[in-house]
Amino acid sequence: MKKHLNCADFSPNTKPQENPENEATTLRTTTTERMLRCAETAGKPGIRTRGVALFMDENTERLGIGFGSPWGKSSVSLSPGLANLINGSTSKTILKRKTFDSLEQLVIEDESCRMVRTRNKIVLLFTWTEDTPFIQASKVLHKLSESEQATPRVISIDSMSVGYEKGNVEDYLGSIAASEKHKIVMYEDRGENLSFLHKYDPACSTTPIDSWGHPVKDPEEMSGSERLRKQIQAEKETKHREAKELAREQRSETGKKLENFFRAFNAGIATKLKAFTSKSECSTTEDKESLDI
Repeated sequence: MKKHLNCADFSPNTKPQENPENEATTLRTTTTERMLRCAETAGKPGIRTRGVALFMDENTERLGIGFGSPWGKSSVSLSPGLANLINGSTSKTILKRKTFDSLEQLVIEDESCRMVRTRNKIVLLFTWTEDTPFIQASKVLHKLSESEQATPRVISIDSMSVGYEKGNVEDYLGSIAASEKHKIVMYEDRGENLSFLHKYDPACSTTPIDSWGHPVKDPEEMSGSERLRKQIQAEKETKHREAKELAREQRSETGKKLENFFRAFNAGIATKLKAFTSKSECSTTEDKESLDI
């Protein structure tokens, strides 16, 4: 019989918990409501962005979401914030396979993940299955927006980056939905700017800024979800335009190759024809000389 998770299961530890026999613990199932009980309460819902090197460094951040790639035989790659939390550096993204395999497995709203317990914090580690870990986390966050939990909670989301794999703009929809009821702390990787996720409040006397210090302004006063939809549409249009340009370049390149081929083919035919004509002329001359003799 499957067991349900409670906060006692989220007991603090100084490093990712390992099974002494190097075997994953019993698979457990839980719901978003039970998960939220282990997060700190927040003053009001919304989205906050911070640099990834600060991942979950505040005492109010007790529950987070991280990402990983489980394909390595001896190790697993982690998203930079979780790597910093565990290994002390955003560049030390490797977790030993032995440690990963011993982490407790959870199923939250039909999505599977591993539970990392470190520094009095809980991080739900999503890895690749049929979906990317970013899509899986987004589905869980969507469920949070449907939760009946009345008190806003703080949930930290690591940068959607594992190695060369990045999240898509659509993967932020779950965070937007959850931010309607909870405080979502989004972490930006180096060179990343998530200010488009912010909602501009015209009643605020000061202009909000993102973690880079950039002012977050929106003269159209769009909500975070509207800004995200606009971003998605712009990204789709860019990809469509780039695809058309690539196709045009490929057609042009194919045309050039065909042109060069036929030019070389015609040149070869002309050369052979010239050689044949020259040989024929030589044969005719020799025949005439023989007749003259």
